[in-house]
Amino acid sequence: MKKRFLAVVASTLTASVLVAQTPQFSALGIEVSKQQGMTATGGGGPTFLRGNVELTVGTATIVADEVEFRPTKPEAVLRGTVAIRSTPAASVSAKTVTRMADGVVQYRGDVQIRLGTTGVTVFADEADVHAAENELKLRGNVVLKKLTPKQ
Repeated sequence: MKKRFLAVVASTLTASVLVAQTPQFSALGIEVSKQQGMTATGGGGPTFLRGNVELTVGTATIVADEVEFRPTKPEAVLRGTVAIRSTPAASVSAKTVTRMADGVVQYRGDVQIRLGTTGVTVFADEADVHAAENELKLRGNVVLKKLTPKQ
């Protein structure tokens, strides 16, 4: 039992060190604050973070069940329950915007969330903004990209 515990601790520490040393995270302007597991495919392939993944981008915190970093793009695909908390509030645009009576704002179609001055934009199919909680809940295809400004 003691050996198994030590193996789990060692693999968790190794995953944390690998995350900190992987350049694709810094290339996107992302700091990985928390994850339960990591799988790196090697050879320039994707890296998967799983289990209560928490990312920090500028003043924003992004939580997801799973994150797939694609170093060749560079981008990150966010899966499962995805939420963004940002102060100040992120800039959100979409094809349609509906304000609900309960204070929720629904964004549908080509949703773009710009995270301050970081150059990072999150794209999603749908988002709901809960103003009282200062939280965006994202659904559908959710992709994080670092956009370079046009010269």
